[in-house]
Amino acid sequence: MSKVLIIDNFLSDKDCNNLINLFKKSKIKKEFRDTLVVTIKNNKLQNKLNMMAQEFNGSETDWYQIVEWPKNSSQLLHVDDFYNHTTLSSVLYLNDDYEGGETFFKDGTIVKPKRGRILVFDGLKYYHGVKQVTKGTRYASPCWYKKI
Repeated sequence: MSKVLIIDNFLSDKDCNNLINLFKKSKIKKEFRDTLVVTIKNNKLQNKLNMMAQEFNGSETDWYQIVEWPKNSSQLLHVDDFYNHTTLSSVLYLNDDYEGGETFFKDGTIVKPKRGRILVFDGLKYYHGVKQVTKGTRYASPCWYKKI
């Protein structure tokens, strides 16, 4: 697989905790399959995501969320084709005190979640999914990007 980026310590433990708390305090949670989703606006996070995406392929954030993945939740292989203008996708792992929940790709690549790690890739090109969470709750912040 080419052009996949993994950055450890993209966010600090404190920033990860703040985003999880933002999710927990939100009164506007939407059910999506077997997860709960909060669409957020966080300037500090957005600026950091934009700097990374501009360097990666000249993109900027389009939209991002915080997703709670409870025990037994998962996602089958898919591409991020909700918008045809998506140029990049990322998954920011906010915690790692659970089991399962790895991001996997059609070619067999598996990325283990690590608190503060971000995984960046072309979500329109690479089929990817989430393995079943077998213990605990996974929190992640997926983001989709567009050309500037």
